[in-house]
Amino acid sequence: MSNKQRGHRTGRNTRPPARTTSAWVWVAVFLAAIVALGLLARVGAASSAPILQQGKALGKNAFQAGDTGSGGQGQAIDQISCDSGSQVNYHYHAHLSLFVQGQQIALPMAIGIVQPQLKGANGFVDSGNCLYWLHTHDASGIIHIESPIAGPFTLGNFFDIWGEPLTQAGFAGYKGKLYVYVGGKLFHGNVRGLKLTAHEEITLALDKPVKPPSYRWPSGL
Repeated sequence: MSNKQRGHRTGRNTRPPARTTSAWVWVAVFLAAIVALGLLARVGAASSAPILQQGKALGKNAFQAGDTGSGGQGQAIDQISCDSGSQVNYHYHAHLSLFVQGQQIALPMAIGIVQPQLKGANGFVDSGNCLYWLHTHDASGIIHIESPIAGPFTLGNFFDIWGEPLTQAGFAGYKGKLYVYVGGKLFHGNVRGLKLTAHEEITLALDKPVKPPSYRWPSGL
């Protein structure tokens, strides 16, 4: 065999083998694509949620505005006072949705506001003789927490100021099987002990489960 032939054979045998893409790389790419699509779906769902509008009622009117006779009329309720002006040391908002047999009913305006004064004709209570640290300005379901102390404050405190009952067997005169949702998930604890936190979404549904609504908060709230 000549040197030329030996050189040709040596060159052919030392060529590096062709590289193949590992199947695991493609699996990783596929999984990453699924995760990305899931995130996009969540963003799309969040952006399609309706925006809470102050002054706009959510649900059928079923209650009179303001506190009942057994609720806050200026006296301290659960050690929560009614002050002549707003307290802004701790200022945040939660949201409450109410359903009875699948129909949404509106949380009334002026809960926690004694002798409320309407501002204009848009269904927004601007002021009153005094305001409890937990109150509503309208029937949008937004609960305003404006307090000189950190709390914590509970859904039970809010219903006590309203003067309506809240138990595991019903709310505000409606009785039956109660379904409680917090942040869109079914809650099995003590409904009165639910803490009101910033932008918390609470849904109470009587007699039948519902798909709890989800809202986007307007800027400034």
